[in-house]
Formats: sequence, structure tokens, C-alpha cells
Amino acid sequence: MTSVSSLKALAATALLFLSCSAPAQEWKPLFNGKDLNDWYVKIHHHPVGENFGNTFRAEDGMIKVRYDQYGDFNNQYGHLYYKQPYSSYHLKMEYRFTGEWMKSAPSYTILNSGVMYHSQDPRTMPPEQEFGKFLQHWWYTEGAYNMLHSTKPQTLAFALNDSPAGLASWIVEKLFAWTDNGGRLDNSLTKDEVLTNIMIYWVTQTINSSMRTYLESARGVYTTPGGLQSYKRVSVPTGVASFPGEAPIPKEWAERWVNVQRFTKMPKGGHFAALETPEAWVGELNAFFETV
Repeated sequence: MTSVSSLKALAATALLFLSCSAPAQEWKPLFNGKDLNDWYVKIHHHPVGENFGNTFRAEDGMIKVRYDQYGDFNNQYGHLYYKQPYSSYHLKMEYRFTGEWMKSAPSYTILNSGVMYHSQDPRTMPPEQEFGKFLQHWWYTEGAYNMLHSTKPQTLAFALNDSPAGLASWIVEKLFAWTDNGGRLDNSLTKDEVLTNIMIYWVTQTINSSMRTYLESARGVYTTPGGLQSYKRVSVPTGVASFPGEAPIPKEWAERWVNVQRFTKMPKGGHFAALETPEAWVGELNAFFETV
């Protein structure tokens, strides 16, 4: 399976693909110059075939890759997969970059054609597979706090409870990492909202109890025979709102855990959606309860 990917936001990338199949050594154009009917589109966080934001376009006899309909990049890596696999081939291509590189995309993507010679058929990639990859990556880049809270919460809690600067740095780092802010926290939360949140913990001295809930939950899971009821499938009608700045939960995964009656991909927001986008959060909550 031959695949091509690009991360150059706002760039019209000209791509010409040729391949040959042994033993005839006859060159065959992979792009027909008119449309993408011979290709599968797969964009991270989206199902196979959904060309999110019209990312891939056949225009002027070229395949153009554009990100002008994106907000934040949000790891939405896009791939084109040619439908016919080849066992032996050469790949010849011409490409160019125009416009500006999307600032929220990883730096290694600058002037990267993104060509991949070997890949799994995208139709065999269930949404939960991508979600599993996301969780693994998240755990190694963001999950250290969870292990600390779940095993030695008071070691950190007493230190934070004794230092307003330490408390502020701990909380602000989480607010920055877990909001849908495009690289600037004040795109999601005002300074007053951030300081109010910090002061609530400082004045009430409750950072300790907030962390200890992780430990008690972990103990319950690992010491209760059969596990906690909360870790078993929920049969109560449930609404799921998936925010772009939060874990990209696939509907298929949610349906294995809860009785999904409404599943909505929200346009903006992250882990603290009720604080970050309160109107949208309340609107979705009301919309769900109107259906049950």
C-alpha cells in the first residue's frame, strides 16, 4: 500500500506519482490528473474516506494539500493511500511548497514530503487502534502526574501547599496543556479565570485532597474483587461530547463502555470544557437531556 502524507498547512503542494510493477517495468501514473477516486483518504481523528477540511484536492492537474480550513493542527496527520498495492516499484514525484507553514504543526514537518512506501491498508485500521496509539503517546508525554497522584500524592501536595509559585506553576502547566488554545493559554482562559482557579486551591488548601482522589480510585480498582462498578459498562443512557483539545474518543470505543444515545464532536474546547467553552458545554448538555 503506497501512501503519501503532508503536514504543510496553507500550502498548495503539487504532487505527481508514478509507479512500476515488476517484471514488465512499465511506468504507470498513479494520479489521473482529475480526481482522487483511486485513493483512500485517512486523516488522524477521522474515519477512512472523510476528507476533513477538504485537505486533499485535485486541482489544475495536481494533487494539492491545504490546511486553510483547519483551526489548530491537533495532530491531524493526513494521508493519501493508493488503492492498488504494488509488490515492487519505483516512485517518482515532483512537489513544491507555497504559503506559510502551520505554526502548531511539529517542526520536523517543514519541507517534508511525507512519502511512505509501506503501510497498513487504512480500511483495516479501526478507530480504536488510533485511539490506542494516542493513549500510549499521551501516557509517556503527559501521564507522569497521574502516576505521582496515584502513588505518592502527599509528597507533592505538601510542597505545593507551601508555595504559591509552585502551586501556580503546577496548575497553569495543566491548563496550558489541556485546553484547546492554539499555543496561547489566553486564547482559552482569561488571566482572571486562571488566577481565580489557583486561588480557590490556595485559600482552601485543597490541592492535597484533589490529588488524593487519584490514589483512592487506583486502590479501589486494584484491591476490589472484580473491580469497581464504575469500571464496568454503564447501561444508563449516556451522551458523549468529544472536544478537539481532549482525547479523541472514537464512538466505537465509547459504545463498549456506555450506552451511547448521543455522540457529538464539539468544534472547540479541551479537558476543562465547562470552564473553557461554557456556552457550548451547557448547550450540548441540554440537547442530550432533551432526547432522553
